[in-house]
Amino acid sequence: MRTAAKSAGIPENQPDLVYDFFISRVKYNLHLALCFSPGNKLRERASKFPAIVNCTIIDWFQPWPREALTKVTAESLSDIEMPSEEVRNAVVEFMPESFEQVNKASEEVQFTDRRYIYTCLLYTS
Repeated sequence: MRTAAKSAGIPENQPDLVYDFFISRVKYNLHLALCFSPGNKLRERASKFPAIVNCTIIDWFQPWPREALTKVTAESLSDIEMPSEEVRNAVVEFMPESFEQVNKASEEVQFTDRRYIYTCLLYTS
């Protein structure tokens, strides 16, 4: 940490400034994932701690419609060079199918092993 503080121009002989630098780095880099099942417990906790809803990003892991999966795949691959449009279209059609098959398999695991497997589509714009 001292090396990083020094390269940021903070003198080593001032521990309070080094500590403040450390805390600022922790605040910037610390990320938490809170997982709740929907229902009464989530509603109860959200009413007790409104920041759970107001100050966070909530990802709902619900099934995606096939059209949405196709659109996201097409947009994600738009800048990637492919051998032909035929190959691009085949990949675009394959991705929603594969996502649906993984979701079906996860439902089977939930039924047989009573374990949940969550899948989510990573999409960055």
